[in-house]
Amino acid sequence: MRRLGVYGLVLLLAACTPNTGYRDRDVEMTSMAVFDPSRYLGTWYEIARFPVSFQKGCSDVRAIYGDDGAGGLTVRNTCLRNGEMTTIDGT
Repeated sequence: MRRLGVYGLVLLLAACTPNTGYRDRDVEMTSMAVFDPSRYLGTWYEIARFPVSFQKGCSDVRAIYGDDGAGGLTVRNTCLRNGEMTTIDGT
């Protein structure tokens, strides 16, 4: 019985560890030398994603990036959940 408790504890701890296995560690990650946000403005349609809790049950996911006119960006994320469009705005 004690052994079962130890196995249960090990399984619980393993379930609590973050899953970072999706990134290929053999490929060096680098940043862009010059970033031009205007190249990314407009509507982006999701074709795949890593599971995240706030998009559970969503389909037709989009992100709309815009210029706020003051040197920053705006973003509107939308998704269809239970027949209703859900929207959140950010800067």
